[in-house]
Amino acid sequence: EFELYKKNYGIIIGGAVILFIYLLLLLFSGVGGTNFGTGITLVGFLAMLFFYMILYFSPVSFIQNRQKVTISAEQILLCLGESKRVFIKIRLLAFFVFLGAILAITAVMQLPAYLIAGEQYSLLVFGIQELQLFAFCMLFFPFSILLPSKNLTLTFSCCAGFCGGIFGGMLGESVGSKDGLIDMLIEYAVLAAVAVIFSVIAIVWRFARLSREERGKKQKAR
Repeated sequence: EFELYKKNYGIIIGGAVILFIYLLLLLFSGVGGTNFGTGITLVGFLAMLFFYMILYFSPVSFIQNRQKVTISAEQILLCLGESKRVFIKIRLLAFFVFLGAILAITAVMQLPAYLIAGEQYSLLVFGIQELQLFAFCMLFFPFSILLPSKNLTLTFSCCAGFCGGIFGGMLGESVGSKDGLIDMLIEYAVLAAVAVIFSVIAIVWRFARLSREERGKKQKAR
């Protein structure tokens, strides 16, 4: 898994660049308002997405009938003897590790953001950013678990645009009052809860399907 992951150095470099930009933008999250904060959150989501999607892609490709055919990481690993159950478990673990890491980075960067913003800094804006980032990732997560690896190339970009559209529609005008920030915090908390529910359903359904497939294989073997 790790050796295959390292070979996608182009995507890793792209993710590192986006993560660096995200860190720079976080320095000014205390003075930019809610619109600026949501823009920063989108950058953080893309950084996390870059590092996570490598687990599904692979650098192995060939030309067939004048078309480029890329072999997914799942196909390679299954050929090497890894089971589908282990494949999904590793991606579950990696997703929550990456998610925890990006949320922790956002939290740590609040100290320099507070020093720069001074009295303009608001913990409510920080809470909104964390909830936005969490909800972004959890909305995307069910697609990565349920869809076949061969369909994920287009899905990653579509999901990023889908999540951006949802948050753009919810954001509306910039909010400056405390009551407005609290209302926005509640909205994103509800959206995050809905995303968690869908993610749990996706995990349960995926493992239930794996169990059926494994039982079917055992019956055929008999």
